[in-house]
Amino acid sequence: MDIRRQRTRALLVQAFEELSRTKALQEISVSEICELATVRRGTFYKHFEDKDDFFRYYLTTVTADIVNSSRRVKASMIFGSTRATCTYPLRRC
Repeated sequence: MDIRRQRTRALLVQAFEELSRTKALQEISVSEICELATVRRGTFYKHFEDKDDFFRYYLTTVTADIVNSSRRVKASMIFGSTRATCTYPLRRC
């Protein structure tokens, strides 16, 4: 994806997250997201069909981030504990 598209989407996500701390999803408008993100409404609609489309993108992105983070944590727990307890590589731990 083009770096400008990534930046725009990141700004929109960041603005949405900030607004969602104080408002329910149905209370947040596209205009508010755009104003806080300093992105024009037309640009928003070049990326997303509507607010629901944006929210689906947001959920997909957040879910992917959570899955990737949990994989890293799990790997560090497994390999971290293995290094700590296994002193002989050929010996069963």
